[in-house]
Formats: sequence, structure tokens, C-alpha cells
Amino acid sequence: MESLSQNHFESEPPEPDIYGQLLNGAGNHELKLLTLALMASQPDRWFGKMDLYRELRSRAEAGHAMWFPNKGIPSSYCSESLEPIGAVVKGLVDRGEGKAIAAFHVSNRGETYGLSLAGGLLDWSLRHEDHSLIELLGQSSSKNTVRAPQTRFTALKALLAHDGLTLGELSSVLKSEGIDTHPEYDIKRLQGQGILAVKTSHAGFIASYRLLSADFKHDTYDLEDTLPETQAIYKALSALEVSNRRTITNDEIIALAIELSPDVNLPHLRKTLNRASSSRSFPGLELEERTIRDPHKRSELSVNATHREAIRELVEVIDQVISRQRTAEFEAKARHVLSDPLAFATLVNKVARSNPKVAHAKENLRAIEDSLLQNVRRVGTLTVRQATAGMASEHVNVSEQTVRRALGRLVAQGVLDMQKGRPDPSRTREFWLYRPKADGE
Repeated sequence: MESLSQNHFESEPPEPDIYGQLLNGAGNHELKLLTLALMASQPDRWFGKMDLYRELRSRAEAGHAMWFPNKGIPSSYCSESLEPIGAVVKGLVDRGEGKAIAAFHVSNRGETYGLSLAGGLLDWSLRHEDHSLIELLGQSSSKNTVRAPQTRFTALKALLAHDGLTLGELSSVLKSEGIDTHPEYDIKRLQGQGILAVKTSHAGFIASYRLLSADFKHDTYDLEDTLPETQAIYKALSALEVSNRRTITNDEIIALAIELSPDVNLPHLRKTLNRASSSRSFPGLELEERTIRDPHKRSELSVNATHREAIRELVEVIDQVISRQRTAEFEAKARHVLSDPLAFATLVNKVARSNPKVAHAKENLRAIEDSLLQNVRRVGTLTVRQATAGMASEHVNVSEQTVRRALGRLVAQGVLDMQKGRPDPSRTREFWLYRPKADGE
């Protein structure tokens, strides 16, 4: 076995960075996670293009999934997503007679960190049928270091902690987490999906200050005797002074204050800072400019109450995976999904639902199922070939494979039964026969 290319990390980054890469490369997509979980559950195996396709598709078909991508897609997940983040490596596998094929093998990183991530996120997806990872965390086609999944996760986590952040404040929080990108596009997408609520405010000011000193000075009180909001602002000012920042806005002060003092009350914090130009509490701040905010640009963001619990659980799961909590439990959940055809198919169907073209095809498949059910009930017993011919007589041209899949779903739903038998007594060969399921069976 000869390696073609391998992603070696001479000095692996800290764990949060590893998970940031895994989140971007796999965590936003149920089928990518299933691919990673399959490979991580068999760490000694090399998977060729068709190996991956057959392993994944067989599980999807066993659960009667309505859709599965073409044979090149699973291996493209490896080459375009999992290999660049170091979760899998690529090599050549000798298949005998001097023939070698390109194949993929899970890396130490993929096995150590990927299986628990897959288990935690796939279990969350199964428990929240109205949400999918790709809808919440977004596409990751960008080649940037920080992509939509990591940006959205960090933004949702910040908004769960602090409802009412403005877009500018949220951008500052993201920068403090090392995400130096403007989140406007991702926020608009989440808003369009109803995940985020936006409230327009007609109050507030944009203030620019010169930081003269971060020292608290008062004739009567010590800093410990003041309100928590005042203490949070002074903690932020001290950090700004250490970093040699001298000109700052109130948005920057607020963002840093809530980062350093997560339990502070945000509305009270804003009110306290807005009094800075006239209050003796902040003698070290010299007002340079104070303008009324444009009310059309003052938008406060929050997680919609309808989706709040699901988002909170998603953020909690990712945090637990990163901190290596529940690792054995999450790995067991990943293996369970791989062994449960119905759970596997449910996750595959979620990916299909997020693709408009595939979703339309699913609607067509439902129409095919309805027509097949009527035909079986009318005739009594049908083989796949007979059912396909019946559809053709109705001017519906579908393949035997599509009919077999649709009949399988009707069996899984409990409305049809299937058993081996001879449709024609004069013939010796047996076929699968589909018939309406009798009451009480």
C-alpha cells in the first residue's frame, strides 16, 4: 500500500481549532458525518470509491431512504472536505493482479475526534426532526479558514448568552473568538429561516471616547461597591488600556465587557455606558463624538423562542464534544446510527430535504407511492416488474429500481406486506410479491 498524499500535522493545533476544522468540514452535513462515522468506526480499513458508496447506500436502502446521491459523492466528501481538514488520508490500495486504486483511510485525528462529533450531532439531528445541520450551520464551500459553520455556531452561542446584540456587537464578539469575518450574510440566512428574530430600536447613541485612564476614582466608593455593570465596564477598560487602545466606541466597550463578564445584564450595561459622558463614574473616558443612531440600522438580534431550545441543545452538544465530555456516549451513538437502518435513512432524507431539486424528486416519489398503493389494492398481489408495467400503462415512466424503493417504503410504513412466491403457478421461479397488509397483521 503506497500513500499518495497524507495530511500530516507536525504540531496539532489546540483541540478547539481541531473541532473548528471538523465543524467546517463535516459538522454541517448529516451525510458527511455518516461518511466520517463509517470510516472512523472501521479505523483499519481503506475505502475505495465504490466501497464507500456501497456501504453507505446499502444502509440507506435498508431504511428505505427516498434518495441517495450518485456513486461519486461520498468519495468527493473525502477528497474535498475530510482530507483537507486532516480527518482522512488518501492512498493507493493493491486490489491484486498489479491493480491499485485510490482509497481513503481515517486518520488518527478523524478517529479520535470525528467519531464523537458525528455521534453527538447525528443524535441531535434525529431528536429534532424539523431542523437539519446544513440548514442551521450553512454551506462550507468557501476555502476560507473560517467558514459558515464555525461562524454560525459562535454567533448562535453568543446570542443565546446575550439576547439583543446588535450586528456590530456580534461582529466584535466573533473577532474576540478569532473569527475575523462579517456575519451579515449568515445572519440574514438564519433570519430568513426564522431562527433569528430582529428587533428595530429607535433609541441609542453611537459614542466615540478617548480612553485617558482605566483607574476607578471616587471619593466615597470602591469599585467593588458599584453596580456589576460598572465593574464590567472598568474590567473592559483595563483590558483596552493594556492593549494600548486609546480611541474606542461604546459598541467595542460593550462587546468586551460581556465577553469578560458573561453574567452582566446587557440592557443595564448599555444604560450605564450611555451615561458615561455625564457621569462621574467614568472620569477616564473623554467623549469625542456622540451621534444618534440611524434607527433603520439599529437592529437587535435574538434567537427565536420557537427554536431556542433546539439551538441551545445544539450548542451544548458541540461544547461537550469540544471539551471531551460524553465522548464514549457520543461514539456509541455514532455506531448505533450506522447499525439502525431507519435512523440512517432519516438522516439521509434530511440532506435530501435541504436540496430543492431532490426535495422536488421526493414529492414525485410520494406520488408514485400513492399510485402503487392503489394498484396493489386493486389487483391484490404484484411483483416489482408488474408494478412497473402498471405505472407505464398510466403513462408514468419510472425504473424498476425506483418502484422497488417505493414499494419498500410502503412495506416499512406498514401498509403493504412482502413475501416470496410465484405470481404464475406454472413457473418455478419465486419473486417478491407485494400485497395489502391485512388488518391485525
